Amino acid sequence: GSFEIQGNVITNTIDDGDTSTGWAGDGIYIALESDRNRDTLQAEVDANSLLIESVVENNTIGVDGQGNDGHGMNFRLTERTRIQDLELVKNFFVNNALDGFHFVRTENGSLNSVLLDNNDVTNNEGDGLDLFAENSVDDRLDFKILRNDINNNGEYGVRIDVEASARIEVDFDTNDVIANGRNENGFHPDNSNPPTDPNDPT
Repeated sequence: GSFEIQGNVITNTIDDGDTSTGWAGDGIYIALESDRNRDTLQAEVDANSLLIESVVENNTIGVDGQGNDGHGMNFRLTERTRIQDLELVKNFFVNNALDGFHFVRTENGSLNSVLLDNNDVTNNEGDGLDLFAENSVDDRLDFKILRNDINNNGEYGVRIDVEASARIEVDFDTNDVIANGRNENGFHPDNSNPPTDPNDPT
């Protein structure tokens, strides 16, 4: 399948507290899962999820004082699923309670290309961009992060977490990453008040 999400204002999404779902107040939640209903079928089926030519463009996801309760956009890629091309272009991820853009790949999910171009990722309580991958050497994850303004997020401006045998390639060019880490869990370039070392007697 494919999708186009264009020209929307998505804000004030509430976490309903239902732990049986995969989302918790995210502005946009997209999950590729294979064999989701396998346990309810009498016979096993072989089902793979595929997204091609999918675009998220010109959206405002969270606004001043009215962000979403979760991530601005939460994208999950799981076992035996594939993304051909995903483009996030000219979006505003602003004032969300968790990450601006949160991406997770587990098992052997396969990815051709994700483009993040000319987005404004500002004032989210978590990371601006959070990319996580684990397991599988079968496919290299390719990200192009170009011309984005990533500033004043609570933790890292960009967090890339690769575990187990996962492989990832990131083209990171012409981005402004400024004044992130106000919660002291990420990097902040302001060294005027460095964190206190508990082992330093001074």
